[in-house]
Amino acid sequence: MAIITTQPNSLQIPATEQNNAQPVYVCSKVAPEEPFRNTGATWIETASDDMAGIVREVIARTDSSNTLIESGLLTFGALTSEDLLNEVCLTVTNADSRERASQACENFLRAFDVAAEKIQLLNSGTTWLFRFRVLPQSL
Repeated sequence: MAIITTQPNSLQIPATEQNNAQPVYVCSKVAPEEPFRNTGATWIETASDDMAGIVREVIARTDSSNTLIESGLLTFGALTSEDLLNEVCLTVTNADSRERASQACENFLRAFDVAAEKIQLLNSGTTWLFRFRVLPQSL
């Protein structure tokens, strides 16, 4: 897990406080003042200011071949604009039909100019979990 932050000293979350078998990377320009309680948490100094650059740095430094990024809208936009995504998983809640859930996903992807094909769909009640393969952009 990589946590990208501007304030590494204010992280009081389970990933940095509790030991776990999985590595945790805290990425920031600012070094933490004290070691993390989780002995598996490591600080990675990032030189970049843009999200796509930081993600590239983290992938290179951790030698990751497959990287899962859970993000918000700004990070998603930065990664799509740099063509750094090959899959996208979206969750749609409170959708009473497959058609409405699919339309919500299509609208979201279109808003970011992402061309994708659905490769998996799971449903539980009114919650729909989609997995898409991002298609190469044609110029």
